[in-house]
Amino acid sequence: MTHPKPPRPAWLTPVSELLAAPMPPMEPPLTTEQGLALVRMLNTPGGASHVLSPSEHEFVCAQPAIRDHVLVQRLAEAVIVEEDGSAFVEGVRRAVAYAQGRERHGPLSGRSPRTVLPLCSDLDLEADLAEETLSGRADTPLAHPRDLLTGVEHTCLWLTCRTDEPPLRLPQ
Repeated sequence: MTHPKPPRPAWLTPVSELLAAPMPPMEPPLTTEQGLALVRMLNTPGGASHVLSPSEHEFVCAQPAIRDHVLVQRLAEAVIVEEDGSAFVEGVRRAVAYAQGRERHGPLSGRSPRTVLPLCSDLDLEADLAEETLSGRADTPLAHPRDLLTGVEHTCLWLTCRTDEPPLRLPQ
């Protein structure tokens, strides 16, 4: 009785074989209607737990902040009410101002967005920079207080619907 030969691990497979293997079919890009439905779904409670497909991710990254504009405005108002001098609230204020186009440079990167309003990919960059510094993985850590980094990170994640919890309590 012979046993089937186990598949060879990818790291033992010659590159020429890997390159010759057929690629899985690419998903077609989302239509505008599909993209808008996705944004509506991500803005519902629990929407942040949705795992994006490659075409959904591509659509989201090419949009300005996808969080509902009414909620973003309420967060901007909450920042004014909460203005207590804390670094966390300052981080939230900077991230919201950047997302609304009132600040032309990223709160951590200092980069200007490629469009009038920063895209979700620009906001993701700011969140990633904060996370890398906070986790100690950054080659060159940012010289900002930890609370400011946390405020920017949480706000950018919320603005891109990667978390359902707003960084501050929203006024009614």
